[in-house]
Amino acid sequence: MIHLKTYLNIEVCFFMRIHQFFLTILVLVHFNLNAQNLTDTVVFDKVLDTFSIKAEYKIKRGFIEIRDPLMSHSEFVNEVNASVPGFRLEERSPGSYRVSIRANALRSPFGVRNLRVYWNGIPITDPSGNTYFNQFAVNNFNSFSIYKSPETSIYGIGTGGAIIAKNEWADKSFIHADFAKGAFQLYQFSANGQWIGNKIKSNLTYHFSEADGYRQQSAMKRNNISWSSKIQVQPKHFLQTNLLYNHLFYETPGGLTEAEYIQNPGLARSAAGSQPSAVDANAYIHQNNLTAGITHQFLVNKLMQNEFTVFLNYSDIQNSAIRNYEQRNEPNIGVRNLYNLDFKIKKMKINWQSGFEYQKGNHHIQVFKNNKGVPLENITDDKVKLENIILFTNMKLLFSKKWNLDAGLSNTMNQVSFTRLGAVNAEKHTMKFKNEWTPQFSMSRVLQKNMMAQLSVSKGFSTPTISELLPSNYIVNKNLQAERGWNKELIVLYQKHILDHTPLMIKLTGFNYQLKNAIVQRRDQEGADYFMNAGATQQNGIEVEVSVDKRLKGLFQNLSIKTTYAFSHFKYRQFEKLGIEYSGKYIPGTPMHSMGLVGDLMFKNRFYIHSVYNGVSKIYLNDANTAVAKPYHLLGLRLGYHVPFFSNSVSVYLGINNALNETYSLGNDVNAFGGRYFNAAASRNIYGGIKLNLSNH
Repeated sequence: MIHLKTYLNIEVCFFMRIHQFFLTILVLVHFNLNAQNLTDTVVFDKVLDTFSIKAEYKIKRGFIEIRDPLMSHSEFVNEVNASVPGFRLEERSPGSYRVSIRANALRSPFGVRNLRVYWNGIPITDPSGNTYFNQFAVNNFNSFSIYKSPETSIYGIGTGGAIIAKNEWADKSFIHADFAKGAFQLYQFSANGQWIGNKIKSNLTYHFSEADGYRQQSAMKRNNISWSSKIQVQPKHFLQTNLLYNHLFYETPGGLTEAEYIQNPGLARSAAGSQPSAVDANAYIHQNNLTAGITHQFLVNKLMQNEFTVFLNYSDIQNSAIRNYEQRNEPNIGVRNLYNLDFKIKKMKINWQSGFEYQKGNHHIQVFKNNKGVPLENITDDKVKLENIILFTNMKLLFSKKWNLDAGLSNTMNQVSFTRLGAVNAEKHTMKFKNEWTPQFSMSRVLQKNMMAQLSVSKGFSTPTISELLPSNYIVNKNLQAERGWNKELIVLYQKHILDHTPLMIKLTGFNYQLKNAIVQRRDQEGADYFMNAGATQQNGIEVEVSVDKRLKGLFQNLSIKTTYAFSHFKYRQFEKLGIEYSGKYIPGTPMHSMGLVGDLMFKNRFYIHSVYNGVSKIYLNDANTAVAKPYHLLGLRLGYHVPFFSNSVSVYLGINNALNETYSLGNDVNAFGGRYFNAAASRNIYGGIKLNLSNH
């Protein structure tokens, strides 16, 4: 097994010297601060859909407020799904998350595989394109940006977009803490603290949660800690250090057949043939994730800024599955460099961003026979080397108060080499994916005082991940190709103050995405995953967002409402498998219609009501469209009271999830063998808690 320490000493000594140099400066500066004020760099950023956990409501081409960084994971899932049309955060079981942006989860039995995820400027996605999204606790970030179309000109390869999670600095020191207790033996404690000095900022978060789960074999326990610090070294030089550690254990109950799902959705997967039940196999995942990075920010002059980041990711995964026991040891290291230039030519404003991103990984993946959660004799033993580099540039031109042009281009190089050990002659394979040029272009125009429109065209490109090249059926998939496609999108945004200065925002989006060589997931008769290219898909959609924030009189203080709707007409354009024609069939896993509503009502007597609604139409569960998950409607409510405590605040709250007591699956297993599609979510459940907010005014 490749241990992290050995890997770093051998493979990345140069990057470690840089990291140690920066850490030495950070320690010296920490003990030699003077009275100068800290000045933040200003970074030009394009945002399509953003969550910001702040008190105020803003609009920046689609800005959604998430109320509380200390909310539970289930609340976060419901909130994000209701707030962003075309985006679904799926939960197969407590602790197991999957991200679907306009049907991109088609190739993901779990996790994230064809979009990029960043945390405070650090890539969380590994060099092959796989992301352990469940390494995050909700309080690891306070802003959450979603790019729903390919953004390869800035954020690396991917056909499904990007997620940018950040810790935005507040303007004062604070301590926030939350304790919650709920059904299914849920216990949660979260705490955030920020300290601001003259030349230093530090933010520390901690999260602990555990629950027995709604289903058999679905217990979960998580410990998570993150730390961010920013120091002014010199007037134009800043160092930011970020550290994220996650320890997660969760049981995996497995999929149910429709008959089992109807009879008792709380059951775990039963035994079938030679395969044991999830309970008998002691199915679970034990996961450790570490992300660390240090960023040097340099204000070159009034026009130019530079950010240089050195980072590492390390994942250790123990997966006790029904079929086998898998151990994954995955260290990665890399650098990201970004130049940002703002200048004018006469009346035209220009922003130019250029840079590169490099990642290297050296993974060790072993599969054993499983004896009730204990590994036995070895089945496969693979050593994998990964390398990925992207060069990118992007320019934004503001010609006048009405016209805006945005154009970008990137080039991606990706290589995967793996050696299967154990045989007399080790089996070696190398896969190189050709240099891929991925352009992106958009043009915006203000149509009238309160309305603007944007037309964009972008190309997406996503190589197979190592989990797809080495799937759980033990067969090396040498024929799998990268998927690529073109997305065309039109956005119309209208915003105006109505009814006594009440802000109203309406956003309409229409898109057409045509994907070639789409990677899709299959399961064989033993339940093992394997992957194949599906020819071509065509994804047409319409997304609607409407939000209003109204100041009230009398008993009430404020009412804010956001409603969303997505129409997703996604089909296979060309796909045949084993002589069966699937062309024209709907892509499974995504509802054609989905609606969401998030509402907040504040009373002048310090009470508040928060509500979240999610509704989806039927969901096809296989390529033949013969299996269907029924429509469902989810309603969540929370009643709270802000108790004054000196100059700070104590809040108590009581809430209910799935108030309508729907039987539904929030993360179906599409194309599952034997019809085991359904992963039942929790029934109606109640929770409550207390929150403390201390701040330095």
